[in-house]
Amino acid sequence: MIGASGRTISLRGVEVHNLKQVDLDLPHRKLIVFCGLSGSGKTSLAVDTLYAEGQRRYIESFSAYTRQFLERLEKPAAERIDGIPPAVAVTRKHASQSSRATVATATEIADYLRLLYARIGQVICLDCGHRVERDSSQSAAARLMELPAGTRFLVTFELPAAAKVSRDEQLVRLKEAGFVRLIDNGRIVNLTDVTHPPLLASDLRPPTSLCASSSIASPPAASSKAGCAIRWRRRSRAATGVAAC
Repeated sequence: MIGASGRTISLRGVEVHNLKQVDLDLPHRKLIVFCGLSGSGKTSLAVDTLYAEGQRRYIESFSAYTRQFLERLEKPAAERIDGIPPAVAVTRKHASQSSRATVATATEIADYLRLLYARIGQVICLDCGHRVERDSSQSAAARLMELPAGTRFLVTFELPAAAKVSRDEQLVRLKEAGFVRLIDNGRIVNLTDVTHPPLLASDLRPPTSLCASSSIASPPAASSKAGCAIRWRRRSRAATGVAAC
């Protein structure tokens, strides 16, 4: 029998409401429509039988503690129901006024799918084609240690937008905080040279970045372990040294 192999939903002897000993095989992965007059048993078969049994079996797979917080559905009156997966029902009571409503939003599955894709999905940058990953201090240090000796690099961060603060006032605050350089439209600008506003191409709005440090990757000393040492030279802060071995 096809139903025993799991490729169909097999219903035998269904007697839900006005259904009388209905036997039916429904193939998986097909769009199936129940048609008929009012009172012919469409809802009894689709909702009160298929959905109710699929949802009931899904709930039964949870622990007894979890089941007490979920809606309990009665077992449909049928001799046998085989091959039925967990089910979701969208009825007229779930009607939404939004033109963008879908089955996923109406049943709140969209929230779980969003979480699932965020956890297992891979985000690819459309510009460079590389995978977008979340960095930590350890992963950033590992990438820096892979740089060839003598490579110069900058550690920057995006300048937060300051509300109701003029550009000149913001420049003064940055200088007082000890910053000496920023990246304005891809151009490194020394804040000590910014004496006139036309020297800046933008209005200090994102994606303007501040340079936190100027650094050089250098090979490790002969007595150190295998790895790479990184000299951090902060011209706007007290000099600090960081080594990774």
